[in-house]
Amino acid sequence: MTAFSELVDLAARNGLEFIVCGGHAVNAYQVIRKTGDIDLVVRESEVARWKEQLAAHGYSVFHEDRAFLQLQPSAPAAWPVDLLVVDERTFATLKGAARAFRFGGAECLIPCIEHLIAMKLHALKFAGERRMRKDAVDIVELAESQGIDLHGEEFRALCGRFADESVYRRILVYAGKA
Repeated sequence: MTAFSELVDLAARNGLEFIVCGGHAVNAYQVIRKTGDIDLVVRESEVARWKEQLAAHGYSVFHEDRAFLQLQPSAPAAWPVDLLVVDERTFATLKGAARAFRFGGAECLIPCIEHLIAMKLHALKFAGERRMRKDAVDIVELAESQGIDLHGEEFRALCGRFADESVYRRILVYAGKA
């Protein structure tokens, strides 16, 4: 059984939902990105249940704040799991536009391309320089793979809403389009 199959089973047994984001979602859009964990968007109202269920499967929390949890598995071969915590409205918006993707034998939801890019922009706005290289490259490659014009109004509006003008300009530099 794959890590995604186990997560799908765990969620189904416990009435939980998730959306795969991060590196695995980037890879689902045919942009190859090395990743060392599984990132999931989950509802804030379900965080305690996620922690309880993952703990029952040998996971322990090694970082937690209001919007983000990182869980370490006890088994060396298992994937670490990060939970991106959102409110009900945000989860409903993401889920409403999400698309199904099959990770091995497990069908999961991934964010639509605009929402995935928006999440990366949001991360850049708050995490700053330490994430710029990885996330900016992801954004450029995702946009290019999906035919999104980095100079277009749609992309600039995403940057304005989820980041700022300086992040927009830095992304253009990474794209070689400044």
